Amino acid sequence: DWKILYTWAKFILFNHDESYSLISMPKHIVNSFLFCVHNCRPYFSATATQEILDEFRPYLCPFDTVCGDVMDYWNMFLPVHLPPELHDQGFKLWLSEFLDIWETVCNNPAWEQSLISLFSCVAWHNIGYIDWEPWLSPIFTRILKNLSLPVGNVKSTKQTQNYSVSAAATWIVAMMGNQNSCIQYLRDLLNAIKN
Repeated sequence: DWKILYTWAKFILFNHDESYSLISMPKHIVNSFLFCVHNCRPYFSATATQEILDEFRPYLCPFDTVCGDVMDYWNMFLPVHLPPELHDQGFKLWLSEFLDIWETVCNNPAWEQSLISLFSCVAWHNIGYIDWEPWLSPIFTRILKNLSLPVGNVKSTKQTQNYSVSAAATWIVAMMGNQNSCIQYLRDLLNAIKN
């Protein structure tokens, strides 16, 4: 049950008592816990996706600091390994909504990293099952924008956090498996970087 792991996540990741030395945690407990959740996620029930969305959607406000915690929890708990017959109970419940949120909020908030990681993971585990075509232009535009390349003689000042290269690369590679125009967008991205 994902709720047991969620209880532990609140205790391990957001434990305010540790900073006051009221509780002592082992040195590598966070990494061990995240590894545990990552490996348990494929075994969550078919209804877990809807339960997780229902639990955290009320706290979703892109301009509130709690939104970062919500995105971290979604990245941690949302099942992305469901078989094709259960996709209607999986990523199809949230992918379009999350892509809309990501496209709408353009100021590179800290929680954007969690979304990029989640998109990368769902793309990798569902190669060929997701139609990325409507989203390719905004995805590659945001990736290019995040590189903060200079335009002409004007040097870009970097005030944003870079996307994880491995997450972005995994996402791009996974999107190629759908016979869409992803390879052309990748060529355009590489040409823009080169020039």
